[in-house]
Amino acid sequence: MQNVTIAKFEVNVAALDEVLRGLLGADFIGLSSGPSGVTLHLADRVSQADIDAATALVNSHDALLLTNEQQAAIDRDDRIETLEAALTVDETKDPDALTTSQMALLMWMRMQKLGML
Repeated sequence: MQNVTIAKFEVNVAALDEVLRGLLGADFIGLSSGPSGVTLHLADRVSQADIDAATALVNSHDALLLTNEQQAAIDRDDRIETLEAALTVDETKDPDALTTSQMALLMWMRMQKLGML
């Protein structure tokens, strides 16, 4: 195994891992990040050209880039917050608040059942 350390400190490890796996396939064993930067763990057979390409990719990596899974989790959390806000009502100010609350709860349950949350 080869270890290549790159002085890049702000990274989204999951997104970078995903992109490097796409670039190097089975030759990419993994990565770690720490006080020295990002360390790539690569198979012994990786060529210098592939190491150079992976290094360039790490150096150009945008830490704000999200994986599809990370974006889906954010979207799910946003939907949950919206539904929780709909369940928080002041029944003294809105005579129909209980009905509104019940409808929001029903919507919440249906969305959970459909796997939308």
